[in-house]
Amino acid sequence: MSTKLLIFALISTSVFADIVSISPTSLDFGNQFVGSPSSQPVMLTNSTKKVLNISSVTATGSFLVQESPCGSSLTLGEQCAFFIVFSPTAAGPQAGILSVNDDANNTPQKVKLSGTGVAVVLASIAVTPASTTTPLRLTQQFTATGTYNNGTSQDVTGTAAWSSASPSIATISATGLASAVGQGTAGITASVGSVTGSATLTVGPPVLVSMSISPASGTVKKGTTLQLAST
Repeated sequence: MSTKLLIFALISTSVFADIVSISPTSLDFGNQFVGSPSSQPVMLTNSTKKVLNISSVTATGSFLVQESPCGSSLTLGEQCAFFIVFSPTAAGPQAGILSVNDDANNTPQKVKLSGTGVAVVLASIAVTPASTTTPLRLTQQFTATGTYNNGTSQDVTGTAAWSSASPSIATISATGLASAVGQGTAGITASVGSVTGSATLTVGPPVLVSMSISPASGTVKKGTTLQLAST
């Protein structure tokens, strides 16, 4: 082997030995609901013949790096796993780059990052009680629970638009309180945008709710009577 070839071989071997590997080289987080973070691991391997000094680990876009257990250096042959978090703040495709800056010849090691933010929207509304009977002139409180496309639920009683299909039978307030004003059956609806939920209120005959006796007190002489009235 000539002197030039020997020198080239030594340089090539030295350069190859100072390469750090990172895996995978791309991460796709797929669909992720806005405001709901998810994470995936990345493995950094020190394949060099020296201690690897790490200066920074950064990510761009809607991606961030959790606290890395790698520290500021990796010994010969050491591996270290750290996690990349995707936390979209808006709907739509997202892209970013993970960069590991160190003193290896192939610094920075980079990973392509991608994912799609999915908006959290209201999917359905459940009104409770779904079916109930209330005596005439009394009230019934309804509640509305919204379920979203990410599986979470929330009380939307105060924000829903309430309506009665038969106001002559039952009226309903902005807070879901129905008043029975006539006998019969009325459909009750809670709406948030285009999403609705419904229930049925049956108004029955009035029921006795209180009694009073008059006079409330009186004096009766022996041999006489006192008429009492019950209302």
